[in-house]
Formats: sequence, structure tokens, C-alpha cells
Amino acid sequence: MALTNKCMICAHPDIETNPDTVNSGRDTMWVDCPYCGRFEITWIASAHLTAIRNSRRATDVQMTEIRHLLSEWLRGGVTTTITVTTIEQAFLEVVSW
Repeated sequence: MALTNKCMICAHPDIETNPDTVNSGRDTMWVDCPYCGRFEITWIASAHLTAIRNSRRATDVQMTEIRHLLSEWLRGGVTTTITVTTIEQAFLEVVSW
């Protein structure tokens, strides 16, 4: 596993990733985060998080809440895979608050 900068979800530093392994027949990578736990994220979902932030589709506060909700879902066992659909569900939940 390669050491990278920070978790795409919670921004915790020093996570481990394995981007070279294709899991579940999808283009995904495994992430081991000390806070979120072990999960897989699709490459497009990772880009989607950045796109939401860069397009200002969500405010900075909403973006923080989206990431917090995704991390909570990972830690609680609601999901072990982050996809665009998962991110959109979190986005819709946060913006409806």
C-alpha cells in the first residue's frame, strides 16, 4: 500500500491507499483511513467530490457536512464503497437540512 497525503472524505493525514487494484469489477481504490476505516472509492467519485467543491454547488459549510456524513456512514457500516450515487445521497441530505 502506498502512503498518500490525506483521506478524500475526512482529510485525515497519512492514509494508505492501493490504487493499483481493481476491486469489485470497478475502477476503484482501497483506502485505509485511521478515522473513516477501510473503504473503497471509485475514481469518478473522488473526482466528483472535488467537482462539487470547485463548482460551488455546495457551500464550504455544506461540503464539510457532506464529508462528515460520508465518514459517519463509513464508520457506522452503512456503506463500505463511496460512489457518485453515495455522494449525491449525502449532498441531497445535507442541502435539505
